[in-house]
Amino acid sequence: MADGKEESSLNKNVPRFNGMNFATWRPTMCAYLQMIGAWRLTNGTATFPADAADQATWRLLDDRACGSMSLSLGPHYNHLVLEEHTNPGPPVVVLAGARWTWDSLNAHFGAIGTAGVFSNFSTAVKFKIHEIDNVPAKLGELDGLFNLITTLNLGKNLRAMIMLSALPDSWDQLTSTLLGTIALADLTLSTIIPRIHKESAHCKEHSSSSNRLNVIKRNTTSCDICHKGHSMQNHWQVPLTALRAHAVMPMEEDVDAATTTTVMDEEVTLIVAKEKEELTL
Repeated sequence: MADGKEESSLNKNVPRFNGMNFATWRPTMCAYLQMIGAWRLTNGTATFPADAADQATWRLLDDRACGSMSLSLGPHYNHLVLEEHTNPGPPVVVLAGARWTWDSLNAHFGAIGTAGVFSNFSTAVKFKIHEIDNVPAKLGELDGLFNLITTLNLGKNLRAMIMLSALPDSWDQLTSTLLGTIALADLTLSTIIPRIHKESAHCKEHSSSSNRLNVIKRNTTSCDICHKGHSMQNHWQVPLTALRAHAVMPMEEDVDAATTTTVMDEEVTLIVAKEKEELTL
């Protein structure tokens, strides 16, 4: 497997394989394998050596090549990474796992055969746009998938329905509106894409306004208790004499000054505790 630096370089220079970008993935992965010295093993030029020490080096390069492809293929396609294979012969031939993997990928995705068409179709029907995605860009990506499966002759309304099902879940209202106002025969990409773009622009504008409002709220200090221009924390720092003015004074004439002060302080404590309790309810 690739080490940390190699993985970083891999992620930076080789696009993650998604089943439909083999035409761009293949040359960049080839360049990466050349960079780490594993390409000649991958394309079959470097055959299995006879010397034991050279065999260990050969297998290490095979592991690095297979590990790099596995990381780039991701969880949905790394089952296509194959292990070293020995042909019992005669003659006995040892083929690198990297070569097996490379040949298999070319067979599946190099030419758009039945497997390639199915892969693109499967990716299209499972396509999902998320809230944080750039919706117009994602629509273009999905439309590109449709162009790769033209041999299936999918109906225009079926393509439109696949695109609507790919929208974020929070856009269900728009989907319902479009399906309720457009006849099935008229349901095409050309009729729904402008409406989707309009909704996307509206969502961006709403998000921008909400962000500005949140900034204003954060910059405006207001006490939740008295609604004055100080923080709630500072509300409890009101001078003790001011709070004492709200306390109930003892009426007994035989209470001395020390006792009066103690009673007032207890009343102040009760007032503060009561206000805090009301705030938390």
